[in-house]
Amino acid sequence: MDLEKYSGVWYEIASIKGYFQKGLTNTTCTFTPTEEGFTVGNYGINAKGERSGITGILVPDKTDKAKMKFTVSVMGGLINPTSNWWIILMEDTGAYHVVSNDKATTCWILSRTPTLDDTVYDDIIKKLQNEFGMDTTNVEKTPQNTN
Repeated sequence: MDLEKYSGVWYEIASIKGYFQKGLTNTTCTFTPTEEGFTVGNYGINAKGERSGITGILVPDKTDKAKMKFTVSVMGGLINPTSNWWIILMEDTGAYHVVSNDKATTCWILSRTPTLDDTVYDDIIKKLQNEFGMDTTNVEKTPQNTN
C-alpha cells in the first residue's frame, strides 16, 4: 500500500458512528505523515455549531501497511488501548477508501471530495456486505455542507 496516497484531508461520507462522532456534520479526517506513521485529526461540527472531535496517532504494521494501530490522544496524552485501523478498501486512484477493525464492526467511508456518486457508494456497501461480511445496517451517511 502506498501511504503517500493516504496523506491529507479526507471527507467522511458515512460511518458506523463512534461515541465522539454522534451528531457531527461536515466531518473530515486529516492524516499528517510522521516518522512512525500519521497523526490524525478527526473533526466535525456539533449541534451548537462548534468544532468537535479527536486526535490520535496511526502506526502501520511493519509487514502490512494497510493494517494500522490507532491510539487516541487527549490533551497531548495518549489513551489506551489502541484499536485496529485497517484500510479494507482503497480505490485505485486514491479517491476513496474504507477503514474498519479486524472484526468488521466499525466502518468509515472516506473520500477526497465531500460527496460520492450514489452508484459508487452503493457498490462500496455491497462490497462491505459480500466481501467482508459486514453488517451495514448502522452505517449512516455524514451530512457534508457542499455550499
